[in-house]
Amino acid sequence: MFVLKIRPMIRAATIVVAALVFTSASQPPVHAGEFTPLCADVEPPYRECWSPVEVAGHEGCHFFGSVLRYHHAPPMVWTGACRNGKAEGEGFLLDWDDNSAEGRLVEGLKDGSWTVTLAVGDVFTESHVEGVYHGPWTFDMADGRFYTLHYEDGRMEGPWSRRDDDGYSETGTVEDGRRDGTFTITWPNGVEALVHYENDVIHGEMTVTSETGTSRMVDRDGTFTITWPNGVLIMRMT
Repeated sequence: MFVLKIRPMIRAATIVVAALVFTSASQPPVHAGEFTPLCADVEPPYRECWSPVEVAGHEGCHFFGSVLRYHHAPPMVWTGACRNGKAEGEGFLLDWDDNSAEGRLVEGLKDGSWTVTLAVGDVFTESHVEGVYHGPWTFDMADGRFYTLHYEDGRMEGPWSRRDDDGYSETGTVEDGRRDGTFTITWPNGVEALVHYENDVIHGEMTVTSETGTSRMVDRDGTFTITWPNGVLIMRMT
């Protein structure tokens, strides 16, 4: 049996964030319950809502992150300023595991370009508008994977690609975080497949090209039976 395995798709970065000394002018504490509505109580893309994370070392100062990442997050260090209970300006967000994120906060919300560096060696670039994912993102993983993708108003939309150091690659289009349409997949051994997705599931006809020729297949419960010039091949997509 000849098996070609499509590798899993990254969906979001794992964040952030060694300790630095935090200094700022003393201000009255602001409690998380004073920020409404909370993002946990509204539908995505979580615009104009709050998911407050308290800044360590400065009572009542918060930044506001994705509800999916920070809803249960412990306090983090922020090296910039704090105004009216909200982290503000340029600085670093840091956690206790030597992960860091560098960028600008506006009233506690990520804005513009951010660079995230994880202790394991992964480096991400993010784009935000008023705390919402918006614009190009890249993920440069220490294990050799490199992803490029795009967010529109908090949802992953548009061109998506993955390229690995070993030569594996995958390119296509994502709608609302799901693969949709035809993806081109190339394996290190030179085999190339045109794989059709509907709602993130392989569906319909597929074209595979290798040194022995080009064949077309039809999905039958996840197993594709194809005929090559030199005989029959069973390919299982997992």
